[in-house]
Amino acid sequence: MSTSKSRSSVRSTSLQLGLFALAVLVSGAVVFTYPQPEPPEEEGSPENFVFVEAFIVNEDVGGTSEESPAAGVDLTFFEWSSTGVTTKIAKTATTNQSGVAMVRLESGTFDVQVADWTTETIEVVQNSTLTIRRYLIEALPSGISVLALTGNWEIATSDLVEATFTNEKERAVHLHTVTFNGVELFSYQCEVAEQSAQNQNAEEAYLAIAAAECDVERDIQPFQEWRDSFRVPSGISIPWRLARESVNILLSISYTEVMLDPS
Repeated sequence: MSTSKSRSSVRSTSLQLGLFALAVLVSGAVVFTYPQPEPPEEEGSPENFVFVEAFIVNEDVGGTSEESPAAGVDLTFFEWSSTGVTTKIAKTATTNQSGVAMVRLESGTFDVQVADWTTETIEVVQNSTLTIRRYLIEALPSGISVLALTGNWEIATSDLVEATFTNEKERAVHLHTVTFNGVELFSYQCEVAEQSAQNQNAEEAYLAIAAAECDVERDIQPFQEWRDSFRVPSGISIPWRLARESVNILLSISYTEVMLDPS
């Protein structure tokens, strides 16, 4: 009887050992056949919506300003690389009659070209609002000097007037025109070039005049002074006393501000 129980106990023990060994083998097989872990796929740069608002701000010589939507403004967004801005265009847009537009950009750095007004660098990391303001300003010269008086202390045709202007802003401004009593002026340098070219041949005369800065249009850098001389237009005769006290010479200048604000 004891022998039978002993044999049964041996069989049970052997069976348990066998099952344990089988479990170890199966477990090892599972471990060895388990696929190697792979890193998760990198997500692409998230896209962001940029809401554009563009305005024109007209400011008269008295400082009164009026703001209105800037319609039909072309915007071009250029991509950046690790070395800087590229010529690759990410997106383009044009503001509607309300002066607004919407673009979708991946997160990153872009140069936004606003019409022919300005180009600014922006960093897009989330939904944002891009606000553009174009300032058109009538400004008085910082100083006026009469270089010649016809007589009786009057400013008249053929007199020369020098105007100066100091840009007191922290950004460059663009000078478009200079007017005297509403008549556009041109630099006296062209007249000097023409006079000096009278005794030269045609080619030399052309080069002399072409080299002269006839148009006053130019950028004036922050805190820099601009000055130029002009011939008084025909048909003008103003007593010097009144000329000094009244608004006769006006400068038309502009600049553009671009601001990106997170939504």
